[in-house]
Amino acid sequence: MVGTDFLISDSVRMKVPYLIPFGILGVWRWGLYAIRIGFWAFYRPVYPKKFKDGSSANKYKNSDVTIVIPTIDNGEEFIQAAHHWMQNKPFEIIVVTSDEMKQEIKNTTDSIDPTLFRVLSVEQPDKRLQMAEGAKHVKTDILAFSDDDAIWTENFLEWMLAPFDDDQMGGVGSRQEMMPVNSHPTFWEVIADFRLTMRMIEASSSTFVDGGMACLSGRTAIYRTEIVQDPNFQHAFVNETWLGKYPLHSGDDKFLTRWIVKHGWKMRLQNHKECSLSTTFKDNRLFIKQVLHWTRNTWR
Repeated sequence: MVGTDFLISDSVRMKVPYLIPFGILGVWRWGLYAIRIGFWAFYRPVYPKKFKDGSSANKYKNSDVTIVIPTIDNGEEFIQAAHHWMQNKPFEIIVVTSDEMKQEIKNTTDSIDPTLFRVLSVEQPDKRLQMAEGAKHVKTDILAFSDDDAIWTENFLEWMLAPFDDDQMGGVGSRQEMMPVNSHPTFWEVIADFRLTMRMIEASSSTFVDGGMACLSGRTAIYRTEIVQDPNFQHAFVNETWLGKYPLHSGDDKFLTRWIVKHGWKMRLQNHKECSLSTTFKDNRLFIKQVLHWTRNTWR
């Protein structure tokens, strides 16, 4: 028995040098996580200012915002989201689709509110072209890019506009939550929710540290209109390539984030329940394809 104990102990001792790198990696990863949690605990959003009568005292009001929606969808999710955008009382909602879908989507928006919605189109579906086209027609100082299925809270815009009292604020992102497709979340939706929660913790902690974040999410972000109407931005946005020859049709949010940083603008995350958006994810194994798509954009 003594001999066996000795052999086991000696065997483990021989493997220790090979295990040290994994131990260091574990300490590093968990150490970073602990640091993020610490900074996240100290994070605070920018609260809207109020006059005594309860009205907004911030520089920009909801009526100073135009919402731009690039889409080729005309389903129930779009209609549901549209009613939540309307609750926020923006100046206008511009929906940009393809020429083929224009009349169908216009029929839908006319049935919701023909005075608030305007439908534009581009020849072929291309999110970047649709976003750029919509931005050209914005008349307000602030612009919101949003996915066609993003469900906003009732006070979403009021809270998202608060940081723009700073004249150097270029873009603002929001809190995000997973919304199950059906009454109960699937395994894949739980994974998506966990992933999204970790992103919110990371973005909140980095916002607390230096006011930045890895990416202003394309699900919904608010920008100064002058940034996206800049001819230099418009040209670069729709002509970005990968490896100098492959046109990029996705990764629009990462391009916008890089542009803001490179041109000296500030950005911020508003992580609060009053400015939260709900979004759906694939509720089956197709979620893996979504993650691979996002990862590919990051590496590009």
